[in-house]
Amino acid sequence: MSAPPRTRPILIYPLDPATFQKDADYFYICENNTIYGTKFAELPETGNVPLVADLSSCILSEPIDVTRYGVIFCRRSEEYGPGGGHSGHHPRGPDRPLH
Repeated sequence: MSAPPRTRPILIYPLDPATFQKDADYFYICENNTIYGTKFAELPETGNVPLVADLSSCILSEPIDVTRYGVIFCRRSEEYGPGGGHSGHHPRGPDRPLH
């Protein structure tokens, strides 16, 4: 018998900025990790270090203050459009480059 699915993520509570490397090139987070069931309760304060975030699981489901990030990215997902649609599709097709 398997465990019942989680209905809410486990929250990752505020991180201690004193433990961050001040000279880092960037600070990476996966804001809502559906594989492990974790989600940041609030974004870390990274000072002058750009916050780079994978928002694949929350990009279209909640408001996002883009001014808090240096880079936002997400993976392509069939969840981003109506049934039968494909995100990231190009009319030329994958075997016909644009150049």
